Amino acid sequence: MTLDNKLLIAYNAAFDRRAMAAMCERHRQQSSERGWRCAMQLVRRALGAKKNLTLSEVCAYYGLEGGNHRADIDVQATCRLLMRLAGPAPEFINRLPINSV
Repeated sequence: MTLDNKLLIAYNAAFDRRAMAAMCERHRQQSSERGWRCAMQLVRRALGAKKNLTLSEVCAYYGLEGGNHRADIDVQATCRLLMRLAGPAPEFINRLPINSV
């Protein structure tokens, strides 16, 4: 999968952006994503929180699984969290496997 011109969304985008930059530098690759959005900042605004909340805290608040610092599980948890924040979805969306969204 290529990241060319893709908008990347991460729960803690600042951390993931630094990790991606370090990997690109290590492997002498250029990063060609379109930009980044931080789900943690979105949650903070949505909840009116004064401090950043961990993915685990937010998942617990919304009754979602995830947030255990395992990349695959954290990606799925962030996806579920964003779908929850987006509000009700058409029924067919709720039946899609998480990796198809």
